[in-house]
Amino acid sequence: MIIEGERPIHYVARIFICVGIFILTVFFADFFARKLVWLFFHLDTQILQVKPADEFSRSEAIAIKVHQTFIALGILFSAVLTALVAGLQLKPFARLNVPVKAIQIPFLILAFAASVPVVGYLLTWNQSWNLPKDLADEFQKFEEMSNNLYSAFLKLNDGGFLFFNLFFMALLPAIGEELVFRGLLLNFFRGFFNSFQARFDTSQEVIPDDTVPVEVKPRNSVFSLHLAVLMSAVMFTLIHAQPYKLFPMMTLALVLGYLYVYSGSLWISIIFHFLNNSVFVLLTWAENHGLEVDWLQEDFQFTGGTTLVAFFVLIITIWFIRKISKPIGDY
Repeated sequence: MIIEGERPIHYVARIFICVGIFILTVFFADFFARKLVWLFFHLDTQILQVKPADEFSRSEAIAIKVHQTFIALGILFSAVLTALVAGLQLKPFARLNVPVKAIQIPFLILAFAASVPVVGYLLTWNQSWNLPKDLADEFQKFEEMSNNLYSAFLKLNDGGFLFFNLFFMALLPAIGEELVFRGLLLNFFRGFFNSFQARFDTSQEVIPDDTVPVEVKPRNSVFSLHLAVLMSAVMFTLIHAQPYKLFPMMTLALVLGYLYVYSGSLWISIIFHFLNNSVFVLLTWAENHGLEVDWLQEDFQFTGGTTLVAFFVLIITIWFIRKISKPIGDY
């Protein structure tokens, strides 16, 4: 949604407000989570974050779940708070009021299935980079800590904990992150680029009596929309700060952005994001129950041919979603 009469500086202010509130709320959520974990479990989450996941006790695994749940709630709260500060109605602005159409569901599932080989191949390629040793060591430490924390969260993944993990590790982060990065930031960037263009790119139209030319407001720029998708994807990737997942994360963010703008509904990107988050939870559960999962093996990788076919299927599927939906913007 673009607000008529807004100047570029207004959108810049909203972008800074959104990012600032996001950082502050995550910081305070982390702070309160640490205090709560110490109060009830007498554990220091900073120490737990560097402890090997296979050495976690039951109480330590629950403590990590509590901590990460607060972070997810903080992200969700940051979207609500940003909308309040910016004077926006979050539901219509982010297009949460646009329901998912039944015809979109099969294309959405196909898009997700096609994205798995693409993201997987990029992950393998990204992790094969030959970087300077000092830089590579720092990146590797950060990556190992992130993966270890993820594994610790899934230490308890049976029974009720499976549903807990799916809700607080897959669904809640999907809703919060999509609200922030697609529902708010993408629209702020789009508003900025469109309003910036409107100040320098106007056309002249002659009225019927052929007397005075009048200024006509330019159409929403497709170029502005692509830039907005790109910038929101860059912000999404930077916030996650995982160097060895840079390209797969960026690709995923671009897919989420185009699904949002071409479907016209934030629920489409939320569902896709949830599916992406839930895959590893479910695969880990399957492996814990004796099922062999090739994707979880360290030496597994998708072939170039499979990835290329999947990439074209992904592009075509997103194109079909655009055709059967009412996209954001004026094309």
